[in-house]
Amino acid sequence: MGIRVNLLHGNYKSKSRRVEKGLLGRPDLSLKGQVGIYRIKSTLGRGGEAVVFLAEDARRLVRKREVALRIPARLDNGTNNLDAIEKVYQTAKFLFWLNRLGLEEVVKYYGCCRFAPNSAYIAMERLEGKTLAELRQCRGGRLPLPEALFIMEKACTALYAVQQAGEKIGRRAVIADFKPENVFITWQASRSGKAKVRVVLPDWDIGARVFAGDYPGDRIVGTPFYIAPEVWRREKPGPWSDRWAIGMVLYEMVVGQHPFADAMPDFDGTQTDPSYLYRISHLANCKAVPEIPGVHAELNRLIKGLTETNIGMRLDYEETINLIRWLRRKII
Repeated sequence: MGIRVNLLHGNYKSKSRRVEKGLLGRPDLSLKGQVGIYRIKSTLGRGGEAVVFLAEDARRLVRKREVALRIPARLDNGTNNLDAIEKVYQTAKFLFWLNRLGLEEVVKYYGCCRFAPNSAYIAMERLEGKTLAELRQCRGGRLPLPEALFIMEKACTALYAVQQAGEKIGRRAVIADFKPENVFITWQASRSGKAKVRVVLPDWDIGARVFAGDYPGDRIVGTPFYIAPEVWRREKPGPWSDRWAIGMVLYEMVVGQHPFADAMPDFDGTQTDPSYLYRISHLANCKAVPEIPGVHAELNRLIKGLTETNIGMRLDYEETINLIRWLRRKII
């Protein structure tokens, strides 16, 4: 299926060549200036794949809307960045399609532009709040069970809708990188005066590659502690893989640590040494997630059903959402 999408923001020339050269050469990327139609204000963060800037729309006729600009990081070895640009376009198309579903849990997409020979950006809404990882850290590692179930219900409902929409057009639509750092919690004022909690999934890069049929079959992509057993076996991620990661994250929120933390006390989730990855893949495929003592039996059944190594025995989204809602009613 071809997706028509206006990826470009027009033929607006950047007024700051210094910014463009800096993005391609300077390692710190602490820049100011203008890129395309956006004026960079500060750096929000940097990961292994991209740098995220806080920027505002510089056009006179448009209100000063703040956005998050996501720009692929320059490879340190100086190789061409054209593959990274192709990934940007894949993500932009996927986000455009996702935004058409009208889900508030999906980050809002504003546009994409190639502003230099070897670089491009994606403009998305600026999220103000905390990631689930930051929220857990503020709370000492654990979240109250009603909050944990609320967050999981929102995430599962959105991912189920994405899966169903993908099936209608014959595509596999997943996030493929569900983890605490990829779940954002925002608080917004409502008309009633009460704060409205919004759960947002901001990073769909790996899911975009799966959606486009460009997922690499020769290597594993994702965050080690949240990669499903079948993905370790070089199988293509599916909705069942997302649900396995959901079970892991739910266990973390309730217990305060990853299910495999005791078996790998020296692993912090970031090491890429083959010996670590082998141990994690072995645990994912062979070790059952331990039961949580002192909680409702149905919560243990939920986590066990989500983390089954056998895909056919893993809970589907409908079963998961119904069980979460039942637990919320029972607990509240």
